[in-house]
Amino acid sequence: MTRLAIVRPANHFEVEVAPPLGPMAVSAYAKQETDADVRLFDLQLSRLSDEALAHEMRGFDPGLIGFSSLTCHAPDVARLSASLRRHFPGIPQIVGGPHGTAQSAQIIEDMPAVDFAVVGEGEHAVADLVAWREGRLGASRIRGVVRRENGNAVRNEAGAPIEDIDLLPFLDYGLVDMNAFERAPRTGFVRKKKKYFAMFTSRGCPYRCNYCHLVFGKTFRFQSADRVLDELDLLYHRYGVREFQMFDDIFNLRRDRAIAVFRGIVRRGYDIAISFPNGIRVDILDAEVADWMRRAGVVFSVVSIESATPRLQKQMRKNLRLDKARRGIELLVERGIFTRGAFMMGFPGETREELLATARFARESKLHGASFYFVLPLPGTPLYEQFESVVGRRQARMKQQTHNADPNMSAVSLAAVSPDELRRIVRAAYLRFYLNPARVWRILRDVPRKTQLLTLSLTAVLRSWLPHAEFKIYEWKDSLRRAAGFA
Repeated sequence: MTRLAIVRPANHFEVEVAPPLGPMAVSAYAKQETDADVRLFDLQLSRLSDEALAHEMRGFDPGLIGFSSLTCHAPDVARLSASLRRHFPGIPQIVGGPHGTAQSAQIIEDMPAVDFAVVGEGEHAVADLVAWREGRLGASRIRGVVRRENGNAVRNEAGAPIEDIDLLPFLDYGLVDMNAFERAPRTGFVRKKKKYFAMFTSRGCPYRCNYCHLVFGKTFRFQSADRVLDELDLLYHRYGVREFQMFDDIFNLRRDRAIAVFRGIVRRGYDIAISFPNGIRVDILDAEVADWMRRAGVVFSVVSIESATPRLQKQMRKNLRLDKARRGIELLVERGIFTRGAFMMGFPGETREELLATARFARESKLHGASFYFVLPLPGTPLYEQFESVVGRRQARMKQQTHNADPNMSAVSLAAVSPDELRRIVRAAYLRFYLNPARVWRILRDVPRKTQLLTLSLTAVLRSWLPHAEFKIYEWKDSLRRAAGFA
């Protein structure tokens, strides 16, 4: 039996903690297809030191060590990988998640302790890695990985996307402490019920935004409404979950499926809350879907606008229809669904007038909240290639390695304004957005839990000052986490 230790790294700036859906999916599949024993070491919850992690892992005696990594975790993975290699020499290491997909060859080059990087979906790759570790499969036949061979990065045959994701097992809920996430700040902050968990009911996105990682591909694959409701029933009855966070890229892409899920929830008579912290595609939302969202218990949704200028919508290849997006926001707000807009500031060549147009769109909308993120070119995306072509490959890597983590920081900018001016525009956008009596009234009226008003107010104020606070803000957040017992 192979023991697989999965590590979820943590960053100094992370406050919100989402359930580890990727490791839970991989674990469930590995246990179904092999006799693997899987344990998760979730540093976002435990905040273990490197030495403490090694000590805890020693009791598990792993035969494989994997990292579930976003690109923002790359420095943490590199450090942890080197540390664990000293403690566990000869134990193969794997990097998966979005960073494994985006920077597979670079991982092999930069992290000498890593033996494999998983490209795309991880289920088949991990099952093959277990078979390889047990001597049942040659290294060249492991699907969907880039591997180390004689010091070089060798790309194996790509794994085929899992077409029918209804056939995948339910997530491995035994891998995590289901109660631990109640005590940690949840993604999106806005909440209604105490006992919550997350779901991911589809994979892939047909849109071609140039700033996104390509992990699940461009073919939209979705669980049937019955499959979604079956897992929701499990969470409701066995684990007592009363709030569900849907982490799909575009839950509402298939309108009929979305309505069928909401209708099924209503028919069950569940008193639950639902949120979409990863957002929905707001320009395809219509009144009927919005009605069903409200009836099913949706209390919060992010809507990703990014830019309010058609030129940049075309350039980033999101092609959001701004007039329909504005109407979609109104549909949500009219039904009392707390709605936060996500905007990106500082696209290549973006002018001051275009930045102000985005801020004005947010300000004039009915949104309850807004986040104005700095554009962050992530390796493996077309936007990063564009960034690299402007500043040069070496300079791009240096900037990315130094400030790769946080879209709240204006570490890099290709806009037609100076970094200082970009920060001033973002700060002013926050201030003018929230200093609006009508918006304050909407927040007071629609926030699902009135006890969150203080938290939301402090968040708005801090975000308004963040461009000038720089990384100091994260030291405060870490102190708050420790004081609250989350660290």
